[in-house]
Amino acid sequence: MKHFKKLTILLLIFSLHVSCSDDLDDNINEMLGVWEYTTEVDDVIYTSQLVLGTNNEAAKIQLIENSEGEVTSSFVGRTWRKENNSVVLVETNSEEIFNLINSQELVSAENADIVYVKVSSNYTDYLTE
Repeated sequence: MKHFKKLTILLLIFSLHVSCSDDLDDNINEMLGVWEYTTEVDDVIYTSQLVLGTNNEAAKIQLIENSEGEVTSSFVGRTWRKENNSVVLVETNSEEIFNLINSQELVSAENADIVYVKVSSNYTDYLTE
């Protein structure tokens, strides 16, 4: 009987560990993809994209389209991590924090007016798997 109790407790602990681990993986999988923020100032369209991929790979893409339709872009590779209900985008000497409001919006912790909307779950156009 004593061994049966120990075995039951071990199985319970193991099952709880596995179920919590799966929940975390699902939450991170919801974050993978392309997030976009666009604003227009004086006939110039500014688009910023955050790309979150597996293995903590990330990128920030900036697009600027002038009134003649010419586009300038930049691509900066980064890493990312999840902390509680936030995404931390890491570059060599800096970090940007975005709060996950729901599974479809990331809001800049520095400026609440900057809201990235998830536009795609396909990050592989920008990052490797």
